[in-house]
Amino acid sequence: MDQVPSKYAGLYQNVPTEIVEHANYNSPNRTIENAAWDNPDLLPEHGFIALPNSWAAAKGLPATQRWPWDNTKGIYILTSSHELHCVRVLRESINQAHDILPQSWPHSHILHCLNILRESVMCNADDTPLYTGRLHNETHVAHPKAGIGSIKMCRNWSKLQAFASKHSACWARVGLEDPEIPEIERFKFCPDGSRPWEGQPSLGVYEKGD
Repeated sequence: MDQVPSKYAGLYQNVPTEIVEHANYNSPNRTIENAAWDNPDLLPEHGFIALPNSWAAAKGLPATQRWPWDNTKGIYILTSSHELHCVRVLRESINQAHDILPQSWPHSHILHCLNILRESVMCNADDTPLYTGRLHNETHVAHPKAGIGSIKMCRNWSKLQAFASKHSACWARVGLEDPEIPEIERFKFCPDGSRPWEGQPSLGVYEKGD
């Protein structure tokens, strides 16, 4: 069956991926769990990208804030990175509640993230049927989970990361708690080592969203 590539990064849904019950991301060992989530490929800031105005307009994207190093480019964040930020917020909140620690995120932001993920689920409307009951990989378990061991077709996350790196806005989550660090200084972390700010003044100040 022919597939249509995604509109922006040209991705295909052609990566077979097994649904698993146990992974490092949900390990009961917090050290293992933390290491998994600290993978650089899962950092939401990697999804801040700077796209040429002409390219964005041709794709039907709305106008956005200017990239401080080139006024012909605007700053966007990939939807998957925004959603991943929300997953991380919920993970942090759940672990803090479990550990009886103060919450780092305000309740309103947690609810915002829940709604973002609800919107994503309903927008994608994945119609893949998952088997139920003590069958297949779940034959001998006391409380079987739906679909464990099934194969689903996914897009290539590494290719999306490559797209993000190619169009990186060079933003990094550095010193957010330090009011002495100007926001524009966080736009000096280009993954390819380039320094687009050299020899030119800033063209604007980015207002970080949620």
